[in-house]
Amino acid sequence: MIARHPTIDWKSIKAAGNIYRHEYEGVEERIVWTTVRDFLGDLEAAVLSELARLDP
Repeated sequence: MIARHPTIDWKSIKAAGNIYRHEYEGVEERIVWTTVRDFLGDLEAAVLSELARLDP
């Protein structure tokens, strides 16, 4: 999946996930909102594309 979507910044997604899972008490709401607003659209498109590959 990662190779099929080279425009996605997978390293940053992994880093953000680690912060959200392990340092969630220190994460500011504006950072979460910025992530949702600016970055999840591309990730959603990649996931939907991968799900479509599973449906024959």
